[in-house]
Amino acid sequence: QTDVAGNVSQTSHALTLVTTRNATVVVAPTSLDLAANDDSGLSSSDNITKTSRGLTISGIGTKDAKVTLFNDKNSNNQMDKDESLGSVEVHSATGQWNKEISIPSGTHAIRAVQTSHQVVSVASDALLITVDTTAPSAPSLGSSSLTLVGMGEVGAMVTLFEDLNSNGKKDSNEKILGGTTCLVSGNGSWASGHVLSTLKSGKHAMRAFQTDRAGNVSPVSGVLSLSIAAASKRVDLSSPATIFV
Repeated sequence: QTDVAGNVSQTSHALTLVTTRNATVVVAPTSLDLAANDDSGLSSSDNITKTSRGLTISGIGTKDAKVTLFNDKNSNNQMDKDESLGSVEVHSATGQWNKEISIPSGTHAIRAVQTSHQVVSVASDALLITVDTTAPSAPSLGSSSLTLVGMGEVGAMVTLFEDLNSNGKKDSNEKILGGTTCLVSGNGSWASGHVLSTLKSGKHAMRAFQTDRAGNVSPVSGVLSLSIAAASKRVDLSSPATIFV
């Protein structure tokens, strides 16, 4: 610099600048999704499954890039040591890719990065997958008026049937009572609606099992013995229960 008197200073140290005008910018992979065929249970799109091996993950990347999937165990948006789930080359002109992975039981944040021209992208948004391989316990089973009631696992579906041959399991000739299943509510309770009105007079052995959101099926419940008689509508909750319809 030069001061007002005309004195000139020494030259400064060099400042090195790096321009990115021609640098390669690689965006993160997008649209990570779990294949519907691997998304077992009550929904094929809720990413809750009982399958832990051979899960197919798909997404969109850049043609000729290498996509690497990883399990972001510490939620730091970076692929750390031992988090990689393998890589796949993007060959499709549309950028579509898929890769099979295996993960243990639990909830996992699956992310992806892609590498192109030796430049690695930032991590993708997380795909949350819950693997549940544990079957729920048998639901409880009771009666109230013309309704079967009980407790189960929240979000599970309870299936009711009449155990015609008393073998403790649902056979092919034993229809689902009422033709439908019952959703277990947020407090763990369920109710069937007035399905008992569809039964003929006589003695009946009712049982139930439940299927959780991942598709795991519980054991069959204990038997609820009901005696249905043609009379005015009232309920005797003695054991065995007698239902009057």
